[in-house]
Formats: sequence, structure tokens, C-alpha cells
Amino acid sequence: MNVFRCTGCGAELFERRASCPSCFGESFEEVDAGEPEAIVSSRLTVTPEGFADSYDLFIGKLGKARAIYRKE
Repeated sequence: MNVFRCTGCGAELFERRASCPSCFGESFEEVDAGEPEAIVSSRLTVTPEGFADSYDLFIGKLGKARAIYRKE
């Protein structure tokens, strides 16, 4: 998975932003952060119509960034 790294301070963000929340820089590079490391997980068993009957959601560490994701 890729993250966006601020070229000014090195902060890593899961989503591209107009400016860095740490240094307000506006230049980013996209880098490969590898596979996310799960920190917290939760199984959803009541889901909206059109979704699987249940699935797992994770809050994970992706490089220096944090993300909420679902494994297929």
C-alpha cells in the first residue's frame, strides 16, 4: 500500500492533502509503505444491504501513517 510523504518534514499520510498538517508544506511524494500492521480490529455482523453478512475492519499502522481498512 502507498502513503504520501511530505518532502518538507517526512510526515506520512494515508490520503493526499493540500498541505501537511505538521509543517504546512505542499509537496508530497508517494511511497510504498508495505503491508499494514493491525493495531485494533472489530468484526461487523450487522451490515447495510448490499454488503457481506459480516466482515472485519482494522485500524492499522502503515509506515508512520494510521488507516482504517478492510481486508478482502
